[in-house]
Order: sequence, then structure tokens, then C-alpha cells
Amino acid sequence: MRRVGLAAILALAACQPEAEGLCEGNAGAPIDLEAFYRFEDVPLTDGDVVPIFNPPQGGVATELDLDLGGVGFGTLAALEIEAVMRASGAVVADVEYTGGELPLECVRDGELRLRAVPVPFVDGSVLGTLSGAEVNLTVRIRRDDDEAAEVTHAVTLEAREY
Repeated sequence: MRRVGLAAILALAACQPEAEGLCEGNAGAPIDLEAFYRFEDVPLTDGDVVPIFNPPQGGVATELDLDLGGVGFGTLAALEIEAVMRASGAVVADVEYTGGELPLECVRDGELRLRAVPVPFVDGSVLGTLSGAEVNLTVRIRRDDDEAAEVTHAVTLEAREY
């Protein structure tokens, strides 16, 4: 599994709660998550198209916005994102972030948002080859008490120029 340090990439976007305990009230509640198209408040669903692109640092990537329920700033242990080709089972993206390196934003008590989470595809990926690929995109979160949640969507990758 690829492990990416987000501290340098996303540190500027980090947003801590303004008041003690804000966004911690439901941190022990059942957890859930929802993935969104980048820059849009539209949740991903099966059959959607997910844009992929060549980021400035090279390779192939996409970005997701995520809403995390039942977690707090101090209770999110890990976030994992994986893309698996439906036809072959080949893993084309596999990344894990630890809770301390994620720029969490308080949406409301017990609900945090992550914006523009980078999802790099495996080294050697070619944009044109991945475009049109049907994948199962899975997002998993784990709290520090080992409670976990995951969501998987069957999506199609589509090359975009940004």
C-alpha cells in the first residue's frame, strides 16, 4: 500500500475548531462517510464518471471531497482510498493517510469534511490507458477505537485536462 505524507501538501488548508470540543460531540457515534465530486456538493453514486488528470508533479491522479460522520479532530486514525479494475481485479490506486496529517474542516458537530483529497494512481499509470476504465472506488475510514466505515462505488474513470 502506498503511504503519502500530506503534511506539506495540505497543511495550509488545515482548519481547527474555533471552540474547545467543537466537532467532537459525536466522535464516539457510529461512523459513516460520503464521497463527493471535487468542488461540487454532489455525492458519488454507482455509474458516475470520475475525472482523472496529470497533476503538475507527474503521474495520474484524481481528487475527492469526503464527509466523515461520527469522528472528531482527535479520533480519526486513518483514511484509505483504493481503486480496483472491475474486469481484472488489478489495483490501480491505493493510498493511506493518517488522521494527524489530514486537513479536517468542521462542518457541524460530529461531522468533518476533507476537501481535495489527492488520490494518486500507481506509478507508471498512463492517463489515456486509464480513461474509460471501470473501477470500484473504495473509501475507508478508521477511528482510533478501531470502529470503521467504508463506501464503494462502481465508477468509470475519464481523462480531463485542467
